Amino acid sequence: MKYAGDRGDPYLDSETGVLRNLLGIKEQGGLDKAESTLSFLRASELREQPVKGKFDLAHLQRIHKRLFGDVYDWAGQIRQVEISKGSTMFARQVAIQSAAQQLFGQLAKEQLLRGLDADEFSKRAGHYLGEINVLHPFREGNGRTQREFIGQLAQQAGHRIDWSGVSQASMTQASIEAYNGDSSGMAGLIRAGMPDQLFFLTHESRSIGMKQRLLVMNGQRLVQSEQGGQWATDKVEKAGTIKPGIYNIHLSTKADKSQSHDGVIVHADKDHVYQQVGKQFVQHDRANFDKVPEIGSNSSIKYDGDKAQVAPSSIKLGRGLSR
Repeated sequence: MKYAGDRGDPYLDSETGVLRNLLGIKEQGGLDKAESTLSFLRASELREQPVKGKFDLAHLQRIHKRLFGDVYDWAGQIRQVEISKGSTMFARQVAIQSAAQQLFGQLAKEQLLRGLDADEFSKRAGHYLGEINVLHPFREGNGRTQREFIGQLAQQAGHRIDWSGVSQASMTQASIEAYNGDSSGMAGLIRAGMPDQLFFLTHESRSIGMKQRLLVMNGQRLVQSEQGGQWATDKVEKAGTIKPGIYNIHLSTKADKSQSHDGVIVHADKDHVYQQVGKQFVQHDRANFDKVPEIGSNSSIKYDGDKAQVAPSSIKLGRGLSR
């Protein structure tokens, strides 16, 4: 159990003390893993198809339902018990609706923070993130829901927040400080995750070769880059015929134009085309193609000078390399 709650908490399995769930998992570690994996996938979907709403409690509830609906039948519903963590007592259950109405009403009066520069936006967004955290309206999954909500708020205001570099410890400390009336730490975390603050790090990473991979699972192909020691999802696409696995395309080697390369096209960006050849990955320059091969297609690529010539190949795709 992650929170201290009332005795006889109806959300818990009376025998194991683990939250009742749709997956029938009775062990906390297994539930944590399943919850993390499934909510990660749903969060990736939300980047492509955000939940629409008015940035109020109902909007927050819809985000929670999307993130955790695979795991809990009460996803999206306001908790019916009191919860606390350490010395922090979150809003009483009976006060959540009224407190949320006041909080989100003020956010609406501030025009959803539109028209603010990055510094001012992060200050006000930090305040609201801290206040939403005090509400803690759900029995579980509050942090991820809050960050998704604030991320969407930033997007509609013309900003972007990358949470990948925020550690659990720093978020916990900022939450405690905000609970005690100082949201500057929360604002600092938001500001540090906004693009212009990340430019030097991103530029430096690219200059030494930023790691990039594909994570294929559940019919989706997640394009990820390593940021702050963690993998952040940049884009989500359909997997098509590509089999589940991890495709470490940052380990690819430059195509040898004197050789023929037979294998499956796993990815293409604005500069390169990536092909799995046996157990390795080959990187082709996109500019060498008249037409980029379809993702998932078995292709034989030969070169006539700098011109890539593509023909069908019989080579079949194996799983991605997990190294």
